[in-house]
Amino acid sequence: MGAKGCTLISPDLQGFKVEKNHIGFLSQDESVEVLAPASSGVIVIAGVKIDAGMMEVHLTGGGGYLFNNAFNIGVITAETDLLFKLGENFTMGPRAGIVFYEPTWTAEDGEVTLTSDEPGAIFGLGGYYSWNGSKIRVGGNIDYQTGKIEVETDDGWTANDYNLDLSGIAIRFGAAFSF
Repeated sequence: MGAKGCTLISPDLQGFKVEKNHIGFLSQDESVEVLAPASSGVIVIAGVKIDAGMMEVHLTGGGGYLFNNAFNIGVITAETDLLFKLGENFTMGPRAGIVFYEPTWTAEDGEVTLTSDEPGAIFGLGGYYSWNGSKIRVGGNIDYQTGKIEVETDDGWTANDYNLDLSGIAIRFGAAFSF
């Protein structure tokens, strides 16, 4: 079991904007714009480690949230790591998985509904370090992660993009505990 801080850097997010144009002398236009290409948060994971001689196989699942200034993204993952033992205390290797997204609009302004009907994929490289005999491991991974969010607006609001591509680099660092 463990927890990792995660940052998803997705270039398509930066500049995503919803706005409502008012017509009239005293009205003021309203808008909400995603200010950065990154969403950050925490993912909690649990799973099974299989020791296979010169390598370890990690089968994990987890969930958490990623945040930016306009919306939150609930995340559920299922992942497999094939980690080669590179010495007594260090493992590293490829990883792959599937990710499900549940986005929620959280900005004060905007009549916006976000949905994600298709799972994304995770492909990357992970590694862990443990101290001699310790049940605590620190590590992380760098992944290419895919995903899409569909945008719907209402009540006169418009978006500059109705299909957000979440594809980008996910960076995770954290700790894992063995029992």
